[in-house]
Amino acid sequence: MNMLRLYPIPQPIEVRAAGKVLIGAEAEGALKRYLRKAEPGLRSWTTTTWTQFAKEITTTEINTIALTGDLPAETAARLEAQYTTYINENVAPRWKQAMVAGSKLAPANVRELLTADVINEWAERRGETLFKGLIDVQQRAVSALVRAATTTNPLDQKTLASLIAPILGLKQQDVNALLEAQKLLAAKGLNLDTQRHRLGQMANRRQAIRAERIARTELASAFNGGTQVTMERAEASGAFEGKLVRVWRAQRGNSCAVCGKLNGKETNMKDPFDGKYNIPPAHPSCRCVVLYEERPRGA
Repeated sequence: MNMLRLYPIPQPIEVRAAGKVLIGAEAEGALKRYLRKAEPGLRSWTTTTWTQFAKEITTTEINTIALTGDLPAETAARLEAQYTTYINENVAPRWKQAMVAGSKLAPANVRELLTADVINEWAERRGETLFKGLIDVQQRAVSALVRAATTTNPLDQKTLASLIAPILGLKQQDVNALLEAQKLLAAKGLNLDTQRHRLGQMANRRQAIRAERIARTELASAFNGGTQVTMERAEASGAFEGKLVRVWRAQRGNSCAVCGKLNGKETNMKDPFDGKYNIPPAHPSCRCVVLYEERPRGA
């Protein structure tokens, strides 16, 4: 992952305390509290976006998808417009709020370095990444569903059509799970209407889980991004006598194998952790944080 670049250097701000922990273990609790407060709203808006788009898909469009395996041009354009609105009107403002919340972990006299133009640029770049990811994931999920339904797991046209709207927002592995579930339901001898109903319920549950992951991941990314950019700018301003060292901190008692290996790893401001991760999240739903210490130069 590329480092966030340094922004125009502000006037030096006096923070002369080499050897001190500048952002410590309190960052863990601060991120958890922020997610607890902000996550439900973004999660709800995400599921609403998918539900609304599913309602707008016409029977003709669904039949075209079922036959071709691709989103018709008009459908794709509408989905892209929906995602653009979703990001611009709902996600971006929450990113900005999260960045400001993250910057408050920094020393009081450098928080002002996270200016509106820097926040806007960060959100714009993150928005481009999120938008591309959502569109790519959607196309792969639709293609996987239709490909399986016409080859390895044949479905009647009505069942296939009934699954297309509910899989909006889902990933390819979610589609695969739905198809496996359909095989089991069919093997039990359940009628087609019951199969469709249960698959729809399963798709809705998986949508809710994915919406939660997106909300948590995006807010945690912005929270950590606010801290990182603030400290980058403070270092560039000559605010510290010593050198800044970053320490990865996984949430205690609740870390996965990936974050467990990263926990306690150190790096400077320019090099990623383990040559791969600049700042958390390291994976979807990751709630790790970065601690910042100032150490004497040459130590």
